[in-house]
Amino acid sequence: MSVAIDRVGPSVISNIPLSGASGVSTATAVSATFSEDVDTNTIDISSFELTDGGAPVAVGFTYDETSKTATLNPSSSLDYGTVYTATVKTTVTDLAGNNMVSVHQWMFTTEAAPDTFAPDTPYIVGFTEVIGASATNSLDWLAVTDDVGVIGYKIFNGVGAQIATATVTNHSFPGLALETTYSYYIKAYDAAGNVSGASNTLSLRPSATPEATPGDTSTVTPISITVLPEITVTYSDTDCEGTTTITKQLVTVTPPSGIKFLEDEYEIDHVPGCYDAPIRVAVEYDPADIAGNESLLKMYHDEAPKDGIQDDVTIYVDTENNVIVGEINSLSPVNLGVPAAPSPATGVNSHVLLILSLLLVVIGGLLLLPRTKEAVDKFPGRW
Repeated sequence: MSVAIDRVGPSVISNIPLSGASGVSTATAVSATFSEDVDTNTIDISSFELTDGGAPVAVGFTYDETSKTATLNPSSSLDYGTVYTATVKTTVTDLAGNNMVSVHQWMFTTEAAPDTFAPDTPYIVGFTEVIGASATNSLDWLAVTDDVGVIGYKIFNGVGAQIATATVTNHSFPGLALETTYSYYIKAYDAAGNVSGASNTLSLRPSATPEATPGDTSTVTPISITVLPEITVTYSDTDCEGTTTITKQLVTVTPPSGIKFLEDEYEIDHVPGCYDAPIRVAVEYDPADIAGNESLLKMYHDEAPKDGIQDDVTIYVDTENNVIVGEINSLSPVNLGVPAAPSPATGVNSHVLLILSLLLVVIGGLLLLPRTKEAVDKFPGRW
């Protein structure tokens, strides 16, 4: 009679999570299933461990004899986006006392942290209004950023109802009623459903514009367009349908000597260029931006011959309604400006020079006093 002697140690035939797995839940348990029954006295958290960068992770331990599976249950959720290492050591033996031949080790990576950050708040830069019977008005805004990525934008009307979504930075509104005011604002959102704060609200009032036949030189009513709420552009006439775009931006041109431009510049464009000059531009200003110098506020524009010099095109300043009106003959950046304040350094230098001059006079006088007294004493008859 022969008796088979077990001389082969146990091995791990499967493990959870799989080796190299990524996006693993932070609530996962870690398990190893053996090829045969193992001595339960040799399998515990000292022979089966979970580490994070070499540091042991606090776990609970269970072993199921039926399935031959040892399981580690982390005491708390694992960290997001972290690589963990599970190790079964060779100290594990089977019932015959055979040790595992080699260490069984594998690694996995937990899921990324959920996105809880909302995108930045968007900013509407204006409307693009198309003149003519087939008028289509487009709302334009600046792209915003997010820690993961912006998926799109939700568009709301003035009463807070969402009316559309967009994946680009503009949205068209065909067929708006003429001489009717519409207000809109937008919010950005990301893939996790986080929604930004509301943008600025912009209002549009499509103008009643006559149809114009190309080449028609007959007299028509001037056409006014309000693209941004604080600026209105009025053309003397147009000879075809076109698109007016007004962009509010930082100043891009050099102000005339002694003039300081306000922070915002208005880039006006009309495509195609079938408009007649002069063009009247009305801009609403904030009195706080000009520190009470409303009477000195001017509108500037590079008029013909387009020499890069900003010309004063002001017609009048309405200080009651805080509106400045100018007249231009072509389209390009329009700026508002006030006289530049004297340099503080210049004022200080003037005061220093005045004080030095007075000191020189005093010192000179003190130096002359002894000589004057000597002359009086020497020639008394001459004084």
